[in-house]
Amino acid sequence: MEWTEEEYQEGRFLKVETNRGKKYEFEEVEQVTYLGRIFLRKPNIGEEIEARIMAGNRLAN
Repeated sequence: MEWTEEEYQEGRFLKVETNRGKKYEFEEVEQVTYLGRIFLRKPNIGEEIEARIMAGNRLAN
């Protein structure tokens, strides 16, 4: 995966076609949370740590 300086634009899609001819479209998003892990368009460990601390605080209260 290659990180670019290109700005996020709502409504853009990544198009992928498999060897068997299936076509998929994935909408570009600023961030995705998957299994408690945050994937950002531009990696930033500070935001990941802050999100984990907040999740832990929600469990404690």
